[in-house]
Amino acid sequence: MPDFPVEPQAAGESACEPSDEHDVSREIPPEGEVGDADDRSIADTTAIYRRVPPQHCRFVDGDVEVRDGAFKNFPKPERKRMSVVLGDRLIALQRDPRTILEGYEHCGVVVLRAGRLRHDEDQTIQRTPTAEEPAHGEVIGEKSAARKKRLAAMAEWVIKPPPPPQ
Repeated sequence: MPDFPVEPQAAGESACEPSDEHDVSREIPPEGEVGDADDRSIADTTAIYRRVPPQHCRFVDGDVEVRDGAFKNFPKPERKRMSVVLGDRLIALQRDPRTILEGYEHCGVVVLRAGRLRHDEDQTIQRTPTAEEPAHGEVIGEKSAARKKRLAAMAEWVIKPPPPPQ
């Protein structure tokens, strides 16, 4: 059993083989402005991964907590977009969530579910692949202080960051 969350699968479907639901040949909008419409091809059960740098972690009694600052809209807060990695694309690309940390080994990774972001937090989700990260997506919507706290509470660690040097 893997030590990270995987997408739910239909009977007989492999987590490493794309299904019709994760059709990698479908047209993906080019990088840049794509509006704020929700991409319903991203199922509510889809894992939404967020890389968390150490400054957004709290190390307490040998454990680590994600701080609410990890869920700010970045890199352009005025656009109300938060960069994420889409679990369905990781599966389609036959990648493990650990690959999100390549070049960012000092960070950790948390997971949220698309349905909770949409229905509980009034966010929309889009596919916005980049040359560096073909599984890139964005979670779009206001991230008030209260909402960021709720996101931190619902986030689950997939990969905890290494503790800071003593």
